[in-house]
Amino acid sequence: LVSHSGVYSVTVTSAAGCIATATVTVVVNAGPVAIASATPNPICVGANLSLSSSGGSTYSWSGPADFTSSLQNPTRFNMQTTYAGLYTVSVTSGLGCSATASVNVVVNPLPSGVATATPSSGCVGSTVQLGAPAGSTYMWTGPQGYTSSLQNPIVNITSYLQAGTYKVKVTNAAGCSATFSVGFKVNYPPVATASYTIGSNCIGSNLALSGTGGGSFSW
Repeated sequence: LVSHSGVYSVTVTSAAGCIATATVTVVVNAGPVAIASATPNPICVGANLSLSSSGGSTYSWSGPADFTSSLQNPTRFNMQTTYAGLYTVSVTSGLGCSATASVNVVVNPLPSGVATATPSSGCVGSTVQLGAPAGSTYMWTGPQGYTSSLQNPIVNITSYLQAGTYKVKVTNAAGCSATFSVGFKVNYPPVATASYTIGSNCIGSNLALSGTGGGSFSW
């Protein structure tokens, strides 16, 4: 302890009974007060973790997945779930005294899955249902200023301009977000025409009907 600093004396007595004394001064240096912190904590997968420490002149960090650093305030980039755990810093003072401090880091996963559009194409006048992976909140955006906060909204197709890519930002209960995309196509209708030919306008004549426009026909 620091309080053990001071003068130590020894008295030496010889076999003949003679006495002598000697003294030595002992200095006990105070150890550093190590402090460790992590920001943000908890953290989402893919974000960057800022580690901070204080209390010494040199620093040595160690952590999960072989993390090491000699910086006082290092950054660990692109955090993964395997990077969660205890981060420890060894702090050494200018007098060579050391102390350690630790901080436990929690890494939360991102939402996962795919966005869907059912059906993947439609005609003007039909509907398409969008689907988002599981989460807590949702924000859809798309062509023609489309927005929705539903997980699985239904799009009423009223224009060919609604075709394209729709994106949804999904946020889970831990506050971590991921964005997913899906596209659907709006089909143009056929250009239908109808005509006929007839031998005469009399009963008993043959009437020939003709339609164009592609696809199937129903008269």
